[in-house]
Amino acid sequence: MLSSTRPGSSNSQAFFVLPICQLMDSCSLLCGTESENDSSEEVREPLEQQPVSSLSLPERVQQVVSAKQEGTPSDEYQRAINCFGVEFHKARGLAGELPEVHRSKIILLNISKLYVEAVDIVTGKFDAQISLRFVRRFDDETGPPPPEAQEDIAADKIPDLLAEIYGVTLNWDLHQACVVEYLSARLYGGPEGQCDVMLRGTFQDTNDLELFPFDIQDFNVIFEVRLLATAQDFHLILVGDVHADQTMPDYTFYRPVAMMHARKWRYRKVFVTTCALRNYGHYIMNYYLQLCVLTSAFPLVSAIDPREGLADRLSFLVTLILATAALQITMNANLPCIPYATMLTRYTTLSFTVMSMSMFLCVLTSHMPWWWDTATFGGLFVFWIGYNLNHFLTARRTVWEARRLLGSPAETLTVGSKELETGAAMMDALDPLLRDILQLRQKRSKG
Repeated sequence: MLSSTRPGSSNSQAFFVLPICQLMDSCSLLCGTESENDSSEEVREPLEQQPVSSLSLPERVQQVVSAKQEGTPSDEYQRAINCFGVEFHKARGLAGELPEVHRSKIILLNISKLYVEAVDIVTGKFDAQISLRFVRRFDDETGPPPPEAQEDIAADKIPDLLAEIYGVTLNWDLHQACVVEYLSARLYGGPEGQCDVMLRGTFQDTNDLELFPFDIQDFNVIFEVRLLATAQDFHLILVGDVHADQTMPDYTFYRPVAMMHARKWRYRKVFVTTCALRNYGHYIMNYYLQLCVLTSAFPLVSAIDPREGLADRLSFLVTLILATAALQITMNANLPCIPYATMLTRYTTLSFTVMSMSMFLCVLTSHMPWWWDTATFGGLFVFWIGYNLNHFLTARRTVWEARRLLGSPAETLTVGSKELETGAAMMDALDPLLRDILQLRQKRSKG
């Protein structure tokens, strides 16, 4: 029976790769955006799951080079161009082991860093810095001459440099609404032809805050790399690990994952996804705890005689309601203004409801036997305690499930105790991870 190997599992003997079509469908659902060009493309039936042999890295690159560019890219080609589990410094030597006729036709793309700087949790926009590395060998006679020395490239000349030397153009707003600006680029001299590009952008995504402040968000960056007509025989391969040294105090970020999909032979759609779990300790101490203490104080009115002390009872409850209202005014100034209920707003609403019910019971029990007062206030207090248990157990279960699926923050993707060494192993490990992210989003939408 075929099975998927998760990062950190002990079974590293054989890898079974899920179809690339299923994986990219998961990515598309995660991002929630799709271009008109994609909708008109032919959708191939997923292939049956088959065991993938552990090819060496030069053999995988040779498989990419020898692929016939006819029809749509095959699943084997899709797997071969994704060498995300390979360390970048090792991958740079891949093209050097190929025959000279193919060396300059292999372009290596490494997304070295994704750094989320700021997040607007209401609109879903986030600011991020992205670092890209392009590598192309220049030691054969068919390619362009290698750069003579290290050179810093001006921001306005970066697109022309990528088109001239690497034969690629980057399209950032085709699959996702965003505003991107190039910051800097450095071209290194020598036959390896490495160019480091850094850019900053504002990207549009969708945030689901129904579980706020116990929510987990996925931040997606989608762009397209197009091979120019002058580079018909070129092949783009995604290699290396994505790093993210995040410092935002509101979130705990998990290690980003990346995937490249060949929509057509000259078009590469690149997905970069990172997940972040909101740090909810601030909301527990400053909002939940105060609301819980204020609301849980309403049974104290039972110490006052229900008939002779009705005015004192109502005065005590009105004081609690006014204190809660003042707390909510403070909360509204610091919480997102969204058109639907979150876990925190539902908790606040029920707190007001319980205290309003206690005022109604004060008036009602003043005309009833003494045991009515004990029974009604006792039942309302039991309901309030039960709701608190259910509320916080649901939050705890949500956070635990997210941590179980995503692992430790910023951990290295592994199979067993070894680093992923092949693109096939990477596909097998990342597919369940991306599906787990999709599963979290589906659970949030169901409430």
